[in-house]
Amino acid sequence: MRISELALRIVFLAMATVLVAVEGLAVDVPEETTRYTKVSPAVKKAIQRGLSYMKLSQNDDGSWGGQHKITQTSLAIMGFLVPGHDPQEDLYGRQIDRAITYLLTRAKHHGGYFADETSQVLYQHSFAVLALSEVWGQSKRGDIGPALRTAVNILLKAQGSTGGWRYEPRPSGTDISCTGTAIQGLASAREAGILVPDHVINKAIRCMRAHQSRRTGYFNYGQGGGDGGNPTLYRCGIGPLALYMLGDRDSVVLRRGLAVLIKQPESVFNSSGQYFLAHYYCVQTCYQAGDKYFNYWYPRISRSLLAQQQANGGWGGGSEFGMSTPLAILILGVPYRYLPIYQR
Repeated sequence: MRISELALRIVFLAMATVLVAVEGLAVDVPEETTRYTKVSPAVKKAIQRGLSYMKLSQNDDGSWGGQHKITQTSLAIMGFLVPGHDPQEDLYGRQIDRAITYLLTRAKHHGGYFADETSQVLYQHSFAVLALSEVWGQSKRGDIGPALRTAVNILLKAQGSTGGWRYEPRPSGTDISCTGTAIQGLASAREAGILVPDHVINKAIRCMRAHQSRRTGYFNYGQGGGDGGNPTLYRCGIGPLALYMLGDRDSVVLRRGLAVLIKQPESVFNSSGQYFLAHYYCVQTCYQAGDKYFNYWYPRISRSLLAQQQANGGWGGGSEFGMSTPLAILILGVPYRYLPIYQR
């Protein structure tokens, strides 16, 4: 059953600016007026072309890709969901259901842990938790819930003493990549009705706050000063988004992170490290931050993605090849607001 399209806000830039000043950081965010309209025909067409490409590129076992298949398959599931498709429909239902079967089969082979023959990192497990939590309420399958509860318990037990996660399913230290992804998985599972204790959330909040450089406002890969002077767009996006997912929506740390994010140069919309994944986090962060941020970021990245779409309907290239198409769809599809985890 397709969900009816929601009205959404699309930007029309005005000529004023609003000054945002946070803890010594100042940035001009364009002031914008908005009106209600629907997803642009160009974006809608691009998403459908991308989904058609994914439908044809699914592996025989229900997965996508050749490396990090758990992550790619999880992102593909969410890519189909973002414009309102579900496992019961005729158009893409079979692809979604086969992907679910693939993830659940891999978990059975590893005691409830989502891993494939190419990688067993916790990062993949967290993406599978996120995807299955999002699709659970739209599927009639009875095997998703038990698998999710087991997978969530693995994440809970893997939280380290500092409140973060690393690449193995056991308590260790923290890095912003694994911690941010685990937070998204747990937030989605909690939204879906699975118990995630408050003390886990509170520890994760303290952990993510400690990843931010007090001097620059950038989020570090590790905690403390570290590499705060060598920021990446990826970390500028995942840090604030993780805080939003944890409910830490009014902290000074979050405000400083937003100020840093919106100061990124125009060039990042055409090229950056981990381009698709970075913008996946950045556009979600801007959506959570409100219209002024979203209406600044989304038109720029959507124009760039529309220009980059290949003749076969996919996006690709670089180290993210295989993940780039579902990530592009997830970025372009934010205005649909169908995925529960990313609603305000």
